[in-house]
Amino acid sequence: MAQFLYFLRANPGTSDAYQAWWRDDLGPRVAASGDCTGLCVNLAVPGPGVELYRDEARVGEGYDVTLDLDCPDGAAHDRLMAAFGDEIAARTEIDFGYEVERSVEQDDAVRLAGNPTPGLKLVRGFFAHADLSPAAFRRSWDNHVGWARKIHGFARYVRYFVIRPVTKGAPEIQGATNLHFATDRDVVERYFTVDGGREMIAQDIRHFIDRGMARVFTVEHRLK
Repeated sequence: MAQFLYFLRANPGTSDAYQAWWRDDLGPRVAASGDCTGLCVNLAVPGPGVELYRDEARVGEGYDVTLDLDCPDGAAHDRLMAAFGDEIAARTEIDFGYEVERSVEQDDAVRLAGNPTPGLKLVRGFFAHADLSPAAFRRSWDNHVGWARKIHGFARYVRYFVIRPVTKGAPEIQGATNLHFATDRDVVERYFTVDGGREMIAQDIRHFIDRGMARVFTVEHRLK
């Protein structure tokens, strides 16, 4: 199976229509294809208005939709893009797509039962330090998982190791995360569940993250 992650921004002034198009029209048509084995359309929503990290290094602006797309193989993905790529391009200002290796580190299916999935799904791509080898990057991120599960009150935690960009102009990020909180309130009250958690997490991720893309607060719609 080939796995993909997309960050998409609509043409100016069309965000609401773009999200509805993905959820109600294009997304179902992609999901109906035999070349698609899994599709989550994640629609951006306003964040809770709380500061998660102080002095966070970030590049780029926000997105309207992120996608989790699974295909039988890379050729199936290419066929999907050949079939729907022109439609997407006509409505999309920014299209950053990546083939990824997805690693689910925690998944409380009971708390996240329903469709749309309850709560908020936070998706963010990031750049690793340039002087880290791939092995050192993975080792540092692997070591971080235990800290993340201890300190964050999420219901699901997914890591994406980027294999390659699949769209022209996509930034050369090395990874991305999906932190899914079961309720909006959990993001505010349980993003950090221990005293000093913000500082501990910030110190630990500095070992492997140089800077990040814009963090996207989304509601997940599972179409396949």
